[in-house]
Amino acid sequence: MADPQVLWTLAVFFGRLSLQAFGGVNVALGSMQRFFVVEQQWLGAAEFAELFALAQTAPGPNVIVVTLLGWRVAGLAGALVSTLAMLLPAALLVYLCACTLVRGRQQQLVKALLAALAPATVGLLLASGGILARSSNHGLSGWVLTLVTAVVALSCRAHPLWLIAVGGLAGLLAGHA
Repeated sequence: MADPQVLWTLAVFFGRLSLQAFGGVNVALGSMQRFFVVEQQWLGAAEFAELFALAQTAPGPNVIVVTLLGWRVAGLAGALVSTLAMLLPAALLVYLCACTLVRGRQQQLVKALLAALAPATVGLLLASGGILARSSNHGLSGWVLTLVTAVVALSCRAHPLWLIAVGGLAGLLAGHA
């Protein structure tokens, strides 16, 4: 049986994060890592990065990482509470905004808001990538592999699974697996 206090803590954290994560779950990785690893000390940095990597390899939405984090901390109840807390507040907010802001000239307001949020989303994604890189890279070869992968991902349309496969092979060849 999951600790009700832990479930409440997960619900409050992900409920608040849900309303702040413009651009998806990945922009909130820094906040999640700080919460789970530093503040609550439920996970180590490497375990957090491993759960994120597992979530990225699974088919489906990026929010799977929230489900995995909740499951790791509080089992099935934690997975359900975390996922619902992450999805419901934002879904309700989007629904309410769509009902009220999509009329007439208010569409211009929506376009301006989205244009203003785009640079912030890019910055948060880059910060999340930096946090994961610091948690996962333990030597020069790791940093080089991360940099090469980022350049390839940004410069061509390689499927992420190919990048993961090549990264895994490079890690094996370098003796890091």
